[in-house]
Amino acid sequence: MPEIPLSLMSGPTLTPLRTQSDSRGYFSKIFDDASFKHEETLPFSIAISKNELKGTLRGLHFQLSPFGEKKLITCLEGSIFDVIVDLRPDSSNFGNWACAELSSNNPHQLHIPAGFAHGCLALRDSTIVSYLIWGKYSPEHSRRLAHDDPFLDIRWPIPVIQMSPQDAAAASFAEIKKEL
Repeated sequence: MPEIPLSLMSGPTLTPLRTQSDSRGYFSKIFDDASFKHEETLPFSIAISKNELKGTLRGLHFQLSPFGEKKLITCLEGSIFDVIVDLRPDSSNFGNWACAELSSNNPHQLHIPAGFAHGCLALRDSTIVSYLIWGKYSPEHSRRLAHDDPFLDIRWPIPVIQMSPQDAAAASFAEIKKEL
């Protein structure tokens, strides 16, 4: 059978990725059910970020209840220092942080339940990270926690050289605690 143009096929669609780019690299949702209105909706989205430079920080991000998000993080290329902060007030680990190094050479994923802030620091240039996110994005419930809050005392393994202006202006743990 001869090849025919994709546009003449019934069913398949070619959809451009909606990419947000800045000096850090890019962030793009690979799958978002809002993009597939003709299909059965699914309760998750898939996103990737490319971090051009070693020392690029994304985070610490989370959403307030009832819009908490669960995430599954995978490093596809390069290496990241992945950090989570427990923001569940009833947890015995409330306010504590944990970390894992994920890399393309380390076949592990980090599953993060709702109620945790999440951030990752690129440990190599051209690092690509995949995010599978359960839950709807709600700008009104979206928050950022300061990566350098003295209370948290997160010990980043290399200096943070680049982050978004929004992440640089993130709230302290004391400020966030009042909203939980």
